[in-house]
Amino acid sequence: MAFEGDKDLIDRLEEFMPRVLAGERPGLVCNLAYGLQGRVSVLES
Repeated sequence: MAFEGDKDLIDRLEEFMPRVLAGERPGLVCNLAYGLQGRVSVLES
């Protein structure tokens, strides 16, 4: 799944991400593409 980095990004991510149950630690992996290779970042809340 790909998302555009525009003004609607946060709203689309909120719709996409599953709801969190008590005790869970949700996360999101982002591939920030630069040129032919990308760098992977892991974001946890």
